[in-house]
Amino acid sequence: MLDKALILMFLRAGFPAGLSQLLKIFEHLRKFRREFSINFRKIHDRSLPLISPDSNVLDVACGTGALVFKLRTKAKKVTGIDLNEEMINTAIKTQEKQNITNVDFQVMDATDLSIFKDNEFDQATISMAIHQFDLQTARLNGGIFGEIDLLALFQRR
Repeated sequence: MLDKALILMFLRAGFPAGLSQLLKIFEHLRKFRREFSINFRKIHDRSLPLISPDSNVLDVACGTGALVFKLRTKAKKVTGIDLNEEMINTAIKTQEKQNITNVDFQVMDATDLSIFKDNEFDQATISMAIHQFDLQTARLNGGIFGEIDLLALFQRR
């Protein structure tokens, strides 16, 4: 349905390549979306065994909560954070619809995790979102990359 709406939008805008070229573009987009979805599920499936039972997990840039909902089957509690309020609202609606109690969603910036207590989380995840962060900013104020830097230092010892 969305593809038809986009095709109409392109045609109304006078897309210069014509309908056949436009249909080829959309077929490539459809294939990409299908492959992306399969790979995304594989990443999530591989993440689950890495989660310790009864742990408190933070999922950074959680989007609509797909990974949060997967991890909650093993973790004691999973907190998902994202800057996008629409995505968080979608996640909350899914949570309420499925009556899931061991997840929490918050609209917040991962570059400032100061609202959380020290050692509040046993593990943290981020998938398909690391490219969205400005590295310099994300290292400041206890932000997510500051935490990753600390973990990397700890691992080297």
